[in-house]
Amino acid sequence: MRKTTDTMTTDPRTTEPMTLDTMTTDTMTTRSVTVPMLIGLALTIVVSLIALLDPTDSVGQHVREAYPQWDAGTVATERTAIIGWLVGTGVLGIVGWLTSLWAVRRRKSWALWLAATWFALGVLAAARPGERTRATTS
Repeated sequence: MRKTTDTMTTDPRTTEPMTLDTMTTDTMTTRSVTVPMLIGLALTIVVSLIALLDPTDSVGQHVREAYPQWDAGTVATERTAIIGWLVGTGVLGIVGWLTSLWAVRRRKSWALWLAATWFALGVLAAARPGERTRATTS
């Protein structure tokens, strides 16, 4: 029989008592997953803010270089649309990171599926503008 003097509580997913050793391992595993996710969240926030602020007007310059025949009003409209798309995608990414972090920290069984779904939506969002641009320029 197993000695359970250091038992804290029973894990509801098993009949094994949860010991201090298994609690440390669970905490370390959760931390090893959440730290990269927090880094991803921070990078998403930074990139979204850079796109929103666009300090060097790089988006406007890119549109002017790509379409020199457009007038200033059309360039400004396209610039606003591009920045809106980038910031909107960034906000959805932030929501995805936060909900995935919440699910992982709560040890939800469906956390992996949630994160994979957010990833797939991000890939689709990233691929969508290029598809639209190719269709309108050809």
